[in-house]
Amino acid sequence: MDDPAKGEARNVSEGALPPSPQVPLRAGGAAGSGATGVSSKAVCALVDGSSNSFAALRWALEHLLDAQDDLYLLTVEPFEDFTTSAERTLQEACEFARNAGVKEARLHQRNVAAAASSRTRGVGEAIRQFVEQNKADVLVLGGRGMGAVESAALGSLGMGSVSEFCVQRLQCPMLVVKQQADE
Repeated sequence: MDDPAKGEARNVSEGALPPSPQVPLRAGGAAGSGATGVSSKAVCALVDGSSNSFAALRWALEHLLDAQDDLYLLTVEPFEDFTTSAERTLQEACEFARNAGVKEARLHQRNVAAAASSRTRGVGEAIRQFVEQNKADVLVLGGRGMGAVESAALGSLGMGSVSEFCVQRLQCPMLVVKQQADE
């Protein structure tokens, strides 16, 4: 059976949710000026329903997110009309994060529309605007692992790598969790 948390390219909405991480969120973090003496960070995870995006979310939950951090789960629809799949994806991602121990007060979900100019540019700009407006400290997203030829071919059609677009244009640190070659 395929394990969607490992990066297979099927839509998570078509099957069961991947298992949530079974490790508690880290209690640490850098010392800061927060009320508890520990500063928090805003982690934004882009989820699109693919197993790659859930693998990236899983990685963030296991390795990046501390208990006091805010987690923004973001879906971006490439057109003005939202579909139920985007809302379902957000619900699944929220359930996934809750099962991993993210507290409700620290969990934020957003579905934003992208301009229809080009799929990559529109989605990328919507992500950039969200990250800047919400002062995200880090953006986490899954990569499909497309090679140069695939990226170039899709780019000529007005599509392409959203992660590449973000890496080139966002000011905050980014973590692109790539699909593993052996999975």
